[in-house]
Amino acid sequence: MLHSQEIPPFPHFRQTGFIALRPPRPLIRARAAVSHTLKVPIDYSDPDGPTFDLAIGRIKALNPAKRAGVLIIHPGGPGASGINPFILRNAIPAESALRQNFDFDTTNAARDVDTVRAALGEKQISFFALSYGTQVGRQYAELFPRNLRAMAIDSNMDHSITSAYRYLQTTTEDLEGSFKAFAQWCGQTSACALNGDVTAVWDKLHKQATEGTLKDPETGDPITAEQLRVLLFESMYDPAGSWFDLATQLKALAGGQAAKLGATTKATDDRRPVTATGRPLH
Repeated sequence: MLHSQEIPPFPHFRQTGFIALRPPRPLIRARAAVSHTLKVPIDYSDPDGPTFDLAIGRIKALNPAKRAGVLIIHPGGPGASGINPFILRNAIPAESALRQNFDFDTTNAARDVDTVRAALGEKQISFFALSYGTQVGRQYAELFPRNLRAMAIDSNMDHSITSAYRYLQTTTEDLEGSFKAFAQWCGQTSACALNGDVTAVWDKLHKQATEGTLKDPETGDPITAEQLRVLLFESMYDPAGSWFDLATQLKALAGGQAAKLGATTKATDDRRPVTATGRPLH
């Protein structure tokens, strides 16, 4: 992780043409939403180097008279899309004070956030972030404290973690704890399809998937160990909405029945962003 003193200043990005919003693409214009692309450098320490197009989704405040500015949302990841849940699927309802009083924009890492702020012509922004996005939020506060009007961050990451290994270690420990909670709940819930030894069923399925012998009974396609872990991982985000379905799917797989492995993934997409390959993100 980079701290402010480790990141070279980027004083001339206005002169390099990076802050140039392209015309809105027609792909995302539903419900008064607008999509732009913003050209930003891959490496801010080399502003004249390679660039990429950063997708920005925007919806206007529903009550312009009480508009409080721009609220930039970072949904987590790394790499999660804020456009699907917040721009296309109205994750924050219209009657919410947030939707009434703020323009919504979705974006990426800390310096990208400030590039978007400058492109919008805003002196300050409000910032909301989840999970990995909290890391970006705190980095933004360190780098650009005067540009921040207010910030709310949920499910905070440990800001002291500076290595990928330690990040993966803590994530794995958290998932293991969530799985144990799921197993305990299922053992105490008679309506749970796996009421009994959840761990034994999981271990058997995971072993089969690792060996390449676990098949989707409906299609005959192999189910990889990673696909199985994705199913588990996604379901941990929403115990009330996913744990019954997860138990049913695992029982079906263990019994050689069609499990519709993607059902939880599709349902989760409305709540939690995934990558193009379906990988879940924090």
